[in-house]
Amino acid sequence: MKYYKKPFRVQNYKSHLKQHSVKWQEYQQLSNEEKKLFFENIKMPYMNTLDSHYKVSNWEEQDYVINSCIVDRIIDNLMFDPEDEENMSKEKALSIFKRSTDTDTYTVKIKNFRQFVLIQGFIGFGATFSLAKNIIDCTKTVTKIGYLSGISVGRIIQYNQIAVARALQICRELLARSWTFSVALDASNKGTKSQLDVHICVYWNGKFENIHLLAIPMFDRHNGEYMFNILCKLLVALDTKWELKIVGVTTNGAANMTGNQHGVVTREERVALPGFHKVWRTLHQLDSHVQSCVIKYYNNEYYFLLTGVIGYLQRQFNLIEEMNSECPRVADT
Repeated sequence: MKYYKKPFRVQNYKSHLKQHSVKWQEYQQLSNEEKKLFFENIKMPYMNTLDSHYKVSNWEEQDYVINSCIVDRIIDNLMFDPEDEENMSKEKALSIFKRSTDTDTYTVKIKNFRQFVLIQGFIGFGATFSLAKNIIDCTKTVTKIGYLSGISVGRIIQYNQIAVARALQICRELLARSWTFSVALDASNKGTKSQLDVHICVYWNGKFENIHLLAIPMFDRHNGEYMFNILCKLLVALDTKWELKIVGVTTNGAANMTGNQHGVVTREERVALPGFHKVWRTLHQLDSHVQSCVIKYYNNEYYFLLTGVIGYLQRQFNLIEEMNSECPRVADT
């Protein structure tokens, strides 16, 4: 494919076409039947073909096959509040997954794959669903590109659900080929919503792969039993033999994670094989020690002694002038 630019002069066209003179002479000597087969025997780079510039059929539709465990046990059971019986978004979300009659899988069809790829790119850059929709709408208005039509926040949400399901399917296939893995957990609150962040570390193809698996929403109390149960549902859906493969866990050191009796780590250790490793992040260990010291020493007697010394030092004007420095206050209030 040749693009001509200004200036549009005759010699420019002739100069480009000269490189085809030999093939043209060869083509003219062929019979009609041979001419029909002439271009089929020529190996042409795809970028030099018309298809690469105008054909969009490879982008129009894409089918993904998702294991039923991912849809039924993760998306259905973990991603929606079980007590929200009037939540219609769950039925709408699951409607895009079509159950296969002959296999234990679901099939999801993306009718506008190029639009899907663009949306995932915007979300990956940090755009919200509403912002991604506005970007697509603005681009369509300016460029008049047809395949950008028909976008909505609802469709973007469906695209995101498909992307999550597809990513979990890839992780499931990766764990099936791996003999061991470890888990990192972090329970956090973002606004009014709580979630359990799950990361896995897998040794694959000669190197360690660190994967942010999923942020599971938590709709109940954040005790060790509840978090352990939702973690088990996730791991069972990805690998039914996860208890035989997991070798360790890293946590943030919270009490509901590291409790000796009911913590998540303790429960994981009970179901795992011997030699299970537990890692407690250094920052949280230091924080725990600081809290213990503050509780031990930061009582009324210590506080009154500290403020008395500070008050005394702040009244030593000659010392302040000599040192050119003043003793700091306990708090700037």
